Amino acid sequence: MNSDRGNRQFAAGSGNATNISGDWYPGDEFKGDAARIIMYMYVRYGTQCYPSYAAEGTLNSIDPNMIDILLQWNAEDPVSRNRR
Repeated sequence: MNSDRGNRQFAAGSGNATNISGDWYPGDEFKGDAARIIMYMYVRYGTQCYPSYAAEGTLNSIDPNMIDILLQWNAEDPVSRNRR
């Protein structure tokens, strides 16, 4: 799947993983995982992990809508039992 995504930014969507208008939806099965990874990187590495590298945003700030999407993905696709 990562080779399909390439360096596309993540975008809202539903169903299977797919390209959406040049961006990437990771699929219902993996969207929570993707959201948690992105949010961890932002918290852990700060300015070394700019929002524009993975999600919607600029070099200095993340689009507030992207924060909502990541939080929504986290809620809709919780941590799997085998990862707890």
